[in-house]
Amino acid sequence: MIDKYDKKGYCMCTSSSSNKDIEKYGLIQGHAYTLIDAYDFSKITNDERYKNLKLVKLRNPWGQGEWTGKWSDKDKLWSEDLIKLTDKEDRDDGIFFMEWDDLIKYYNKITVCEILPHDYEYRSYKINSCRSIIKIKILKHQHFVIILNQASKRQVRYQIPKYQTFYVKLILADLNFNVIDSTGGYDECIRIN
Repeated sequence: MIDKYDKKGYCMCTSSSSNKDIEKYGLIQGHAYTLIDAYDFSKITNDERYKNLKLVKLRNPWGQGEWTGKWSDKDKLWSEDLIKLTDKEDRDDGIFFMEWDDLIKYYNKITVCEILPHDYEYRSYKINSCRSIIKIKILKHQHFVIILNQASKRQVRYQIPKYQTFYVKLILADLNFNVIDSTGGYDECIRIN
């Protein structure tokens, strides 16, 4: 799935787990990394040695500090063929490779940002109430994105020391209030932090 998003040129990032064990592999706990590329070598080469190999190329936005585990810059697993296929360089520039299974093990989230078409229209509504209903009248069949956002405690901790986040429930309904879909709320414990 990630290689599909990669081919479409979508922006992707991932965040490392807060488990301290990851530090022994050069990763920073609870840190965001850019997901630059995804390689499924069964689709790239006919070489039997790589038929089950899936690598991701990540970048630490600080520009230094890299994964030191399997498939790191200095790892002996790298062949000349793979170096050419991935444009791998052995530099401490924050860019590194790891196996898909290690990504799943040491990272807890992948975020994909779809690039919207040029005629994308943006509207923003600020809500200052815990209970709000926003009606959106859709006049024609179209693609739309709804994003719910609130400041995280980390963003406002100095301005509002006792800031509390709240539970959010998104319900999509037709004009007769027949529910089409819903997510969040207390029953699903989606909390925006």
